[in-house]
Amino acid sequence: MPVGVLCSYHRTPMTDSKRSNNGGEALKQSNFIDLPPERQERLLEILMPAVLHALLTAGKLEEERLTDLQYLLEVLEEHNDVVEDVINNTPVRFRIDETFLAEADDAIQKNRPLVAVVLIATAVEHQLNLFLRDVMEWLSDVSESEIRDALRSTSVWAKIGWLFHVLAECQMPTPLRSSILRLSNLRNAIVHHKFPHYVFGDMGARPYLVKDLKNQIDDIGLEKIRQLPTELEEFLEMTRRSKWPSYEAIQEATKRLFKKPGKSPKSP
Repeated sequence: MPVGVLCSYHRTPMTDSKRSNNGGEALKQSNFIDLPPERQERLLEILMPAVLHALLTAGKLEEERLTDLQYLLEVLEEHNDVVEDVINNTPVRFRIDETFLAEADDAIQKNRPLVAVVLIATAVEHQLNLFLRDVMEWLSDVSESEIRDALRSTSVWAKIGWLFHVLAECQMPTPLRSSILRLSNLRNAIVHHKFPHYVFGDMGARPYLVKDLKNQIDDIGLEKIRQLPTELEEFLEMTRRSKWPSYEAIQEATKRLFKKPGKSPKSP
């Protein structure tokens, strides 16, 4: 499981040493984040999978005992140095694809299909970038600058083709890959319009007119285009679980650690 985490906060030094009464109970005072206690707990919940992965990797946590809540709390308390190291050094990223999709839904409601397509295509590429970054972070010898360069210099075609194949050690299904490529091409036709020359006597021959672009959207189906991010995310999540066998167990362990008092943890 990659050590990078997703959240919507900035990390800043913490002066408040209040601790949570569940998963955060194992933490001693440390430099964490200057947020109200409930926000601190939420951020710790986001970071916990990276903490558990670090403990597993260091041989300080037994994977077969991830279902034992008391054991988890004891390990976190005993190896607080690992917890603090993850908190202080794990990169925190912003995930904004959901924001783009919300704006796309608004554009669809307002009958602005070109805007919706651009936003959906942008969200899809964000999903791809996030997954590929996760995989590259898993490869510990890849630096942050190398990851950025790889993502910036690689086309969508490569990200869903050879790069995905090499990093994830599997191939994206052909129908999904074809749909993403078609959406990307349509998005590029909108965003990178080349303003081709035409003469007034032959205006009907102009390529990439708004009407033509809308016809292309209709050919695919706007509803189908809107469904693509969901299909991609489901496939990427399935790939994560396949590539990192401990992924699901860690997710379930995190849920147990942050169950509210009075609620019984869900059985695995």
